[in-house]
Amino acid sequence: MFRFRRLAAVSASFVLGVALALTAADSAAAQRQDRSTAAAPAPRIMVVDSQRILREADAVKLLQSGIEAERDAFREQIRQHETELREADAVLNRERPTISNEEYLKRRHALEQRYAGYQSDVADRRRALEGRFSKGMHIVESKLMEIVGELAKERNVNLVLPKSAVLLADSDYDATDEVMKRLNAALPRVVLPEE
Repeated sequence: MFRFRRLAAVSASFVLGVALALTAADSAAAQRQDRSTAAAPAPRIMVVDSQRILREADAVKLLQSGIEAERDAFREQIRQHETELREADAVLNRERPTISNEEYLKRRHALEQRYAGYQSDVADRRRALEGRFSKGMHIVESKLMEIVGELAKERNVNLVLPKSAVLLADSDYDATDEVMKRLNAALPRVVLPEE
């Protein structure tokens, strides 16, 4: 009998615990549902064509032209250096019959080392140019995000979408021109420190 009472007490406790847990879970789910339906404000949307801005903004155009000018100057240096190396190779090949094999191999090795050093320098310069461009674009992107945030706040917008994610929208939602105008005024050019 003692065993039956104990089992009955444990069973009753278990059933009561499960019932309380289910009630609490239902209550929590109901609260979440109430919060999700009551707290979700109506979306106020703004669309921005950030890809167009990052192509056409004044700062981006000037950054691209500056980097391209550096690339052109670099290409000219490459051409000159390659011409020097070709001439040195031609001289070595012309002199080969008149110098010892040991001297030829020594000079060939020195020329190959110059060429390897040159290739390393070219790769370093290319990485540096790419890094400068990336830093400049990061500055533009940061300013763009700041301006979009300010404009969204002014317009009391709670959802900003990139134009690339929108299939169809009324032109009233598109803030691209205003963002571009403000970005061009706030950041007419990107100034990068010389490296």
